[in-house]
Amino acid sequence: MKKLFLISILTAFVAVTILVSISSMTFAKESTKEEMVTCPVSGKTLPKSKAVSYTYKGKTYYFCCNHCLEEFKKNPEKYIKGENMVICPACGREMKKSEATPYKYKGKTYYFCGQSCINEFKKDPEKHLKEYKMRKMHHHKCMEDMKIKDPVCGMEINKENAKKLTYKGKTYYFCSDSCMNKFKKNPKKYEKKMADMVVCPACGREMKKSEATPYKYKGKTYYFCGQGCIEEFKKNPEKYLKEYKSGMGMHHHMEMMSE
Repeated sequence: MKKLFLISILTAFVAVTILVSISSMTFAKESTKEEMVTCPVSGKTLPKSKAVSYTYKGKTYYFCCNHCLEEFKKNPEKYIKGENMVICPACGREMKKSEATPYKYKGKTYYFCGQSCINEFKKDPEKHLKEYKMRKMHHHKCMEDMKIKDPVCGMEINKENAKKLTYKGKTYYFCSDSCMNKFKKNPKKYEKKMADMVVCPACGREMKKSEATPYKYKGKTYYFCGQGCIEEFKKNPEKYLKEYKSGMGMHHHMEMMSE
């Protein structure tokens, strides 16, 4: 009887030791998971270790590439303002973070319109998160599609508020009358300048070819903002090429060819 009791005690001790070891291993594994960050300029999510960091007003921001960092430096407040807007994962409504209701899921905080949307999210979190990610990508692409560069000064401007001029059947957009008048005086000079521009297949950003990072895929060279966008492209090249050809990339290419 005494022997049986000792065996039971020993068995229980071994079982507890195994459980503690498994828990420690799981915790260690979870603690070594790569922290993800989001670029405030392109909206891309990437591992923190691969991001370019920059401190502004005591806060550190993380970027997918040096090009995005330079864009941020031109007008930090523009991108910081965007940080205060969130999208409800349940209904897709965009709102100020201060007006939203926070809710944690798997250690990450999401922002909702209210309790009813949180309850809807709880029914099938993974389904809503999949749709949420698609909405964020679409929202970012829509915002990018509204932007274009002034061919004279290179400033990124909103199409709706820009000065417009049609030359050889193509519409050019300018930040001011001054830039538009400079273009009128020597349009060929700025045509050549625009021909030297390329579009990143991953985020859709337009930049000078000399500032871009080349990457070959299936024998063809594509130009990216930086290594972060190349890594994103590698995950699903055909998806990005489809968007590139049907979106900004093809539009840019066709405009250059039409002249």
